[in-house]
Amino acid sequence: CGQNVGDIIRAEQPDVVFVETLSNPLVKVIDLDAVSAAAKEVGAVSVVDSTFTTPYLVRPIEHGF
Repeated sequence: CGQNVGDIIRAEQPDVVFVETLSNPLVKVIDLDAVSAAAKEVGAVSVVDSTFTTPYLVRPIEHGF
């Protein structure tokens, strides 16, 4: 699509942003810091599903979630 996730969040102005740390089934990695920052800018609640990575590998709270 050519846009980064922060630009999409700013353009769409959602109330909630839901992401996965690793997407299923493509296993793409998302920039959690960018998502969290953009969600805060627009006043959205950010939610992260870190089922694949577990809290041992990724701690979403450290990235602003």
